[in-house]
Amino acid sequence: MQCDEYSNDEYPIPLSTKLISPLKLSPHPMNADIYGADEDVSDLVELIKVGGEIRPLIVNPSGIIISGHRRNRAATILGWSVVPVEVREFDSPIEEIGLLLRENTYRNRTLEQRIREGWCWEMVEAAFAKQRQVAALKQNQVNSDDTVRVNLPERQELSTDPEARRTRNRVAARVGVGGSSYARASKVLKAIDLMEQEYAQLAVAWKRVLNNQSIDAAYKLLKSPPLWRERVLQVISTGQADTTIKAIAHLKTNTCTLNSQLEQENQQTIEPEKFRVGDLVRVNLNYMKDSSDLLKWNGYWGEVLNLSLIGSLKVDMGASILNLMPKDVLKVDEIELEQARRILNLKKQQDKLNDLEQIILNFLQKQSSISQDELIHLQAIEQRMYARQT
Repeated sequence: MQCDEYSNDEYPIPLSTKLISPLKLSPHPMNADIYGADEDVSDLVELIKVGGEIRPLIVNPSGIIISGHRRNRAATILGWSVVPVEVREFDSPIEEIGLLLRENTYRNRTLEQRIREGWCWEMVEAAFAKQRQVAALKQNQVNSDDTVRVNLPERQELSTDPEARRTRNRVAARVGVGGSSYARASKVLKAIDLMEQEYAQLAVAWKRVLNNQSIDAAYKLLKSPPLWRERVLQVISTGQADTTIKAIAHLKTNTCTLNSQLEQENQQTIEPEKFRVGDLVRVNLNYMKDSSDLLKWNGYWGEVLNLSLIGSLKVDMGASILNLMPKDVLKVDEIELEQARRILNLKKQQDKLNDLEQIILNFLQKQSSISQDELIHLQAIEQRMYARQT
């Protein structure tokens, strides 16, 4: 992904303009790279129909949209002749991209979109760091040549030193993903982008695994032999299964489509997940029948308390302790352990929680990451619980 510079020398929109035709505005080149060119805005269209107005779009003097791509598209669909705009001047393309990313912080995004945001945040942070470095050099007159150039770096360069890793962790937190999960998802998405050039259908299926199933499931496909990976994705892309677990089960039951040597190679390539005491794990019992009592915990995460000699796990779910096998859980890297323990400690006091508090905590115990707004709700429950105890 390139953050290309473009000229703002021409000013087709006067700075005083407040209303303009949506057809005269152009999307920012980075918007489609991150969020896709054909986003579904049907929900927004309905909201605008009811409300009859939209927040002003933010555009630069060249008529390029910095914030409000979905609003502009919805207004076009509704046949609006004009939309409200706020025209801003920016010192550099980097500042435009930074605002574009910040303005999308609170929208619903897929995991793929958040990872692509992270890639661009890495480049933005690197560019600003370079600018600060150049400014310091000029300030101290270390470099007598005033023709210092600041170029936006390629994203691949950012993983080669400790500072780059710190940048990666900051960026991961900014887009709501854990550092190690962000790194794994980035590798997966790079592989998907390569696959898309030749096998678009399979790439779409792999994105579905990443967005709808888990980073772990998508990463296991990355580590699988290519032929096995393609077979699993083919099953998903044709609608015969909606998860990798179901796709593998389908392949195994339809022996005519599964080469035994390939299955053996797959088992040797994918090592079983290794767990430690203190790990956060999500219960994944999709293979069980509906009659199992354990299924009520499916999708919830808990903390590993103990590992047995035979490999089974004792998992603290807050309101209960479960004995599970490694195949029954997926590792969760996105949530801070301290935050998870706060939720589990409250769940242990179920009899002291009201119905709304239990609903909130159940919701939090199914999330892949905890937002700032959700932390505020968690703190409020803790304060109410403390007040009751005193």
